[in-house]
Amino acid sequence: MLRRFLRYLEKVYHFSSSLDDLRDARCHPSIPTQTVYGCVLLLFVLRLGSLNAFEAHYRWKERKRAWAVFLEQSPPSADTLGYALARFDCETLRKEIHRVYTILQRNHLIRQLRIQGWLILGLDGHELFSSYLRCCNQCCTRRVQTAQGEKIQYYHRVVVAQLLGGLFAIPLDLEPIRPGEDEVAAGSRLMRRLLKHYPKAFDVVSADGLYGRTGFVNLVTSHSKHLLFVLKENNPDLLEDAKGLFAYQAPLLKQEGRNLYRRWDEEGFDPWPETKRLFRIVRSFETKFKGRQSLISDWYWCMTLPKAIVSTETVCHIGHKRWEIENQGFNILVNYYNLDHCFKHHPNAIVAFALICCLAYILFQMFYYRNLKRPLPRRGSLQFVTHTLLESLEEMFQSRFCLFSPRLKPG
Repeated sequence: MLRRFLRYLEKVYHFSSSLDDLRDARCHPSIPTQTVYGCVLLLFVLRLGSLNAFEAHYRWKERKRAWAVFLEQSPPSADTLGYALARFDCETLRKEIHRVYTILQRNHLIRQLRIQGWLILGLDGHELFSSYLRCCNQCCTRRVQTAQGEKIQYYHRVVVAQLLGGLFAIPLDLEPIRPGEDEVAAGSRLMRRLLKHYPKAFDVVSADGLYGRTGFVNLVTSHSKHLLFVLKENNPDLLEDAKGLFAYQAPLLKQEGRNLYRRWDEEGFDPWPETKRLFRIVRSFETKFKGRQSLISDWYWCMTLPKAIVSTETVCHIGHKRWEIENQGFNILVNYYNLDHCFKHHPNAIVAFALICCLAYILFQMFYYRNLKRPLPRRGSLQFVTHTLLESLEEMFQSRFCLFSPRLKPG
């Protein structure tokens, strides 16, 4: 299975030829950058969990020889991988994600993510890990109450941008939140980079209520993009205006089985005169049943999408799709790829590991959904396929198969 995966990478994504563009700042390294990248990518694909778990695979002499054949040189230690990732050029990793995205676009996979013709980009923040010991100058700080009293906690957070709307998720980029700044500042920095490198990758930006600010609205709309964000208490005046208006309007009713949806839709709101545009607000009061239990939720979305081009139903669909960045994004990356693990506590290494993790996630998803073409129940779960990849690693050690020359036949 692992042999098949590597050949798929070579055939579709030209894996071995793309390695020449990767860079790091080490002087005369004994372990090439390409080997470091390949090992870390395998670490995430095989879901080994940590650098020490990866090193454990070649601690014995016989296994070390097999890994030397597989990598065409001695395998790097956990310390070497951490040292190299601390000096890795993260821009080359972002270019690699862009290259993979371009191939997916040419293969007509991106269009499968469209929702009524719209490509949706989700923005959300995520905390990677925290500690009570400060280990780098880019740690954010907060005061927390513990059993021993108040302590200062140090943590790292990132803002992730991900294309939403389909079976598979495609994270495009991420940006660390620096000390002393909030999520919107990092999100704005990330959005500027996305607008530069992915100008046609999305039409609508879906975000949390934090992003309902004049500066971010102007940033998105100035590039002919639309913004949709959850309306919360951080915009109290706008929320009260919407509640007051909808209280005197009859809702649009929709029944799906036992589930009942009451929706209101109005445009013409002007909360920020500086933006020089009117906003539309959609409210969806939803009563859903799961067995005998009922779940009631009340959603408010504020957006620049006018009624003339997007229906109320589509707006609600787009608004709910933002949760895919949690379900198909952070949930899988954390529980299966150990994104929350601190592989190396260094500002650059944290970003580099996270970017390679996103790359491994994209490539493995594409392999699962596009290369394993049997019906889904017979294909096996994602976790089962991962275990099969790990088991096939032993089989590959018995043949003359090289990570960077996947077309090499066994001798």
